[in-house]
This record gives sequence, structure tokens and C-alpha cells, in this order.
Amino acid sequence: MFFAFAGIGMPELVIIFLVIILLFGANKIPELARGLGKAMKEFNKAKSDLQDEIHNLAHTEETRIPAKTADESVAKTQIIPFGILLPGGEVKSPHSDFTLKAEGKNTGDMLYDAHNGLAFKMPARTSV
Repeated sequence: MFFAFAGIGMPELVIIFLVIILLFGANKIPELARGLGKAMKEFNKAKSDLQDEIHNLAHTEETRIPAKTADESVAKTQIIPFGILLPGGEVKSPHSDFTLKAEGKNTGDMLYDAHNGLAFKMPARTSV
């Protein structure tokens, strides 16, 4: 029984029921029960409507995503610029003033500008 968890036994339920009869009278108890039943019915209806609305919204969002066409599924070619080799073994990003050490990097290695996240390639080293 549910009330066993709350520590309410049969004698306590009888006392509570008698207090309710004394406070409201025997004629008011059916009206109170009807009102409680209507309130529970309205709550369950509102809960069900909200769940249906969430389900419908999720379903319409899935159908709004357009399918890719054959042209869009092919990867587009992106031109990635080379960085600028500076004296002192540093490489400057062509996108900003970001520089980094060139040691350990080979020509054509992909590098990333820490200021904006754009990619650039390691330039060829020229011997003078």
C-alpha cells in the first residue's frame, strides 16, 4: 500500500477521515471528491496535450531538413593560402598578425591561425 511508505496506518486513516467528515460534513465529501477528480482529469489532459505538442514539433523539425542534392554532396574545392616566412624561423598567417615557430614543420603542412581558426599552409623555405 502507498501509505505504508509515509508511515500512515489504518488507525491514522480512520482519524483523518473522521476529521474530514467533521470539518466538511457528510454532504460535502462527494462534491470535494468530484472536484478533485475533475482537477486530476484536467491536469492529465494538459500533460497529454503538452506531450503531443512536443512530439509534433520534433516531427516537423525533422521534416524541414532538406535532403542534399547530388551537387551538394560532392565536396567543394577550397583554396588554402600559404603563410609568410619571416626571418628568425617564424611563419605569419595570411589571415591576421598571428605568427608561430616554423621549426619541425615541412612545406605544405597545414597550420591554423589561433586568432580566427582559419587554415594556411607552411611555405617553402628558401636558402639564401
